[in-house]
Amino acid sequence: MASSTPLCGVCDQSNITKSSTIWCFDCDEGLCSECKDHHSRSKGTRKHCTLPISEYQKIPCDIVKITQTCDKHNEKFTIYCKKHECLCCGSCIVENHMECRDFDKLVDVIPNVKLSNAFYEIEQSFVELSTNIQIIRNDRENNLKRLSENKTQIEKEIKQTRMTVNNHLDKIQNDILKRLNETELKESTIISQLLNLLKENENEITESRTNIENINLHATDLQAFISMKKLEKNVASKDEFLQSLINSENFKNCELSYTANAAMQDLDNRIKNFEK
Repeated sequence: MASSTPLCGVCDQSNITKSSTIWCFDCDEGLCSECKDHHSRSKGTRKHCTLPISEYQKIPCDIVKITQTCDKHNEKFTIYCKKHECLCCGSCIVENHMECRDFDKLVDVIPNVKLSNAFYEIEQSFVELSTNIQIIRNDRENNLKRLSENKTQIEKEIKQTRMTVNNHLDKIQNDILKRLNETELKESTIISQLLNLLKENENEITESRTNIENINLHATDLQAFISMKKLEKNVASKDEFLQSLINSENFKNCELSYTANAAMQDLDNRIKNFEK
């Protein structure tokens, strides 16, 4: 949630300490009761988006941290460049977008952004990513289980084979079991690491979905629009991650198998014939 009661930003400029009673999202600062009255009557600020400080303090911290100003120039975002799909302040336009021709006023772009198809599609993309990660996790976990079952069965077969040979073949058996364990450990480690990576991404996606719910409940339209642009990149990144994972060598099913070599089979046959 938002931090403890912030001080009045206007009074603070005059070295006066007063607690805020409202928060102005446009000014990005708190206002005491006296400054609030002036703020609400002033022509330049009367239409600003404000919220009682008690309600502001209920807003999750990740929403409060969504800045509405340009990090580089510390100016308010006022323009949206369609060519670069980015928010711009006045200085951004002068420095980087003088050749661009397709702009919109930000105030014309952000209304009802939380109800837009783009915002809904981002939310659905995260739902699909979560589902895909769960499917992949299940597949890898099943493979991990099969590896363990394969190992158990092979160990049984090896021990059964060992019963038909003399004690001097103990070293051969131990070498085979050692290689089996090393191979199973290697492949299991790869799958386990992959599962951990999937879990991390799943947690990040779950967090993003929670952020979307908080944005819907608490964020201003501008904050929602800013978040939406960041979330679009996040969705693309996670989707690219899943595609690269599916196409990687580590995603192929790995199985363990065992076949006694010709010498061992011949020895087994000789022993069986001798026993007859």
